[in-house]
Amino acid sequence: MALAVKTPIRLEDLRGVKDFYDGPAVHGSKAGKIFLLEGANDSKLVIKDDAVFDQQVAHSRSIMKAVHRPSSRVTMLQPAEIEALKTFCRYYFEIRQSYKELGMKYRSDMKLSVKKLQDALARQDCNFQKMALQDVKDVKGALEKRLSGDKTELESFTATLKNPGGLESLGEIVAADLVTGNTDRFMPRGWGVGEEGVKAWTIGGQQFNFKVLVNPGNVFVSLGPGGRASGLDYLDPQSAFKNFAMRLEEHESAYNARWPARILTDHSARKKYAERIIHDLEILLNPHKSRFSTRTKLGKARKDRLIAGMVSGAGKIATRIQQKAGNPMPPAIKDRYDILVSVR
Repeated sequence: MALAVKTPIRLEDLRGVKDFYDGPAVHGSKAGKIFLLEGANDSKLVIKDDAVFDQQVAHSRSIMKAVHRPSSRVTMLQPAEIEALKTFCRYYFEIRQSYKELGMKYRSDMKLSVKKLQDALARQDCNFQKMALQDVKDVKGALEKRLSGDKTELESFTATLKNPGGLESLGEIVAADLVTGNTDRFMPRGWGVGEEGVKAWTIGGQQFNFKVLVNPGNVFVSLGPGGRASGLDYLDPQSAFKNFAMRLEEHESAYNARWPARILTDHSARKKYAERIIHDLEILLNPHKSRFSTRTKLGKARKDRLIAGMVSGAGKIATRIQQKAGNPMPPAIKDRYDILVSVR
């Protein structure tokens, strides 16, 4: 049977595994955490190890779905699926050893990936989810290719954001991330969330200093006709606000942090946040730009377009909450709804 999100992963359906982000597990790297499973009938499925649970997945997915369709369906792996993967890894090394004794090689291309998956599955705190493989590109990968001499993907990435609806769609995703407290894409540093300052990244041997961008590997677009920003990887296991069960003020007091989505109602702070997002994107999309140059990759209206998307996103999320929460709305949900519906 072909691998799919809605059907259980079975041993007999597995054909191969690949570390999705091959390389050492350094700071900010997803190596050893995200794997591509290859199955029967040339099917593919992505699994990811993250410290999130069913209710948190449901809340975050519902919020992102308000602004980004299709939103990747995420399902927690069940114990039987974990066992199937463990058995696949064990069988792989047993078969490999048998081949070695005969002076032959067996699927050497999978060795490191299978070992990483086996190690991840052996951890007591492993917490895998599965999701469909999506055809998206991230700005970090596009930039790495650009710095190696291939401009094509970064130029397509830039064009997707610059096209009508591109930056607006990114603004909507920014709004959804603020609502769920996902700071693994952008973070409004110094606004009750994190400390003011810059984050240094080295990409392709070149250093970049970001004001609010946390992980360029999490800024995605779908390329081609109708391309737009993608909300893929919307779960932040470190978020203090991924669960909506607690009254908002109690939640903020318990974590000594301000709900990031409050920034949407503060016009001055929202504008500054948008300016900083644009700043970080511009230095990625034009890595050889002189600091004295006034050229822009995203157009003169880039900040206003991003803000328009943030406002639009807040409205769409408020509408979805109203549709899904029922009447009367649970107090903890209403706390958040009242703020979002006031965004102008």
